[in-house]
Amino acid sequence: MKRTRSNGKLEAFAQELAKGKSAPEAARAAGYEGTSLVSNATKRAASPRVRERVAELQAALTERVAMTSEILIERAEQARQMAMQLKKPGEAIRAIETIAKLCGLWKEKPDAHNQFNGPVTFEVHYTRESVVVDATQPQHTDKQLDIAAT
Repeated sequence: MKRTRSNGKLEAFAQELAKGKSAPEAARAAGYEGTSLVSNATKRAASPRVRERVAELQAALTERVAMTSEILIERAEQARQMAMQLKKPGEAIRAIETIAKLCGLWKEKPDAHNQFNGPVTFEVHYTRESVVVDATQPQHTDKQLDIAAT
């Protein structure tokens, strides 16, 4: 759908739908008004012409997001390689974490103050072992968890 003088509102409507607005919200934002706004907006949103344009706009957005993610992953990998060359493993690990987050593979561990939504993992530094504390059990107090975390 090319934007012309006669269908400028329709293009604006499609753009608002592509952003995730409901049909009535998109219609208001595009400048439509009147007592039958809701029913007309629903009919307009269901039209093949509008659905096709919304799909085009969303595909373009998806492509831009994918390209941005690819670029960010590539730059994080470059940072990782540079950190390894400079013998800075901590920086390399941060770059790996960044890549994992960008790929959706990284999940943050809950902390001790997570309202006890499940087991909390603490690292015991003097033995370099991991200890799992089941924070859902009522016998654990905040003081015990603080001691376990140190």
